[in-house]
Amino acid sequence: MRALRNQGRAPGDTWLQHTYLGYNYRMDEMSAALGVTQMQRIEELLLKREQVAEWYGERLSDTPAVELYSVEPSTRACPGSSTW
Repeated sequence: MRALRNQGRAPGDTWLQHTYLGYNYRMDEMSAALGVTQMQRIEELLLKREQVAEWYGERLSDTPAVELYSVEPSTRACPGSSTW
């Protein structure tokens, strides 16, 4: 399991040798700082996202090739929850 987390390198592999197809899920400092900042304004970001969805819905509602879905108001009952 550790080999998958470590970009597929198994114990004993050299730096560029990868026994398995692995992943790199380590978060760098810049991504962490961006995430912290975004979480401080998550409600604002979600409201803007909902506004954009409304605009798309208004403009595409008469387009037969586009099937729009609706989001029930109860799905936003918890602060910070999102269906997207």
